[in-house]
Amino acid sequence: MQEIAKLNNIMAKMNKLENVTTVFASSRAGVFAMGMTPKMTDRAMFSAITSMMLGAAEQMGREMGDELSYIVLNLVDSKMVIMGAGPKHLIGILVDPKGDPEKLASEAKAIITST
Repeated sequence: MQEIAKLNNIMAKMNKLENVTTVFASSRAGVFAMGMTPKMTDRAMFSAITSMMLGAAEQMGREMGDELSYIVLNLVDSKMVIMGAGPKHLIGILVDPKGDPEKLASEAKAIITST
């Protein structure tokens, strides 16, 4: 239960960041936990896909002898940052076109480690 309270706190802080459109959390197994996925998406499918992407990228980092920090998806109209939020969860942050995903990833990482 303590982990869910921590995740709620992380989500609340991330939702207040400038240029953040939506924030969601899911388990690393791909089960939607909380927040909002982007408009017109099936949140169960979206959570499963982001979990697979993060897991694949983390494995790629390990194969290269390094550790993954986060993923940035550069889409036509927006950008998405996906990162781990502890051993059991991941966070997805949809960034509006004016936002800097690298800056938001850095701010999100600071929120996760300080919470």
